[in-house]
Amino acid sequence: MRGRTYRYMEKGPLFPFSFGLSYTEHEYQALDYKILGDTIITEVKITNVGNFDADEVVQLYISSPLAGKGYPLHQLSSFKRVKLKSGETSIVGLKLTKGNFMRIPANSDTQSRAKRTPSPAENGQFSYRSFSH
Repeated sequence: MRGRTYRYMEKGPLFPFSFGLSYTEHEYQALDYKILGDTIITEVKITNVGNFDADEVVQLYISSPLAGKGYPLHQLSSFKRVKLKSGETSIVGLKLTKGNFMRIPANSDTQSRAKRTPSPAENGQFSYRSFSH
């Protein structure tokens, strides 16, 4: 999969997701999470700091401690579109389940790709980030 998908890309993209599609800017603050049983709820505070009302797609990426060693460097795990008026602030919640931390081996054939294996994140080891363009 190396060189074929964003999940293994070591350089930043030339044009990030939704580049140039907004007439305003958003500011992210206070990314946090809490664990509720088998679910992780993340929350991020987002503010439209621009002059125009706009939508923003909040994206949550996770990364394994084994990133780059057969595991993706980062993986889009959740996203949500929010509408914010100029100056408006919202707290956006994104949910992760066990399935978000499973992986399909990159070198598996089509038949065995249906078998997902646990990642180190199931033992509580992972990192996360949320960002916009």
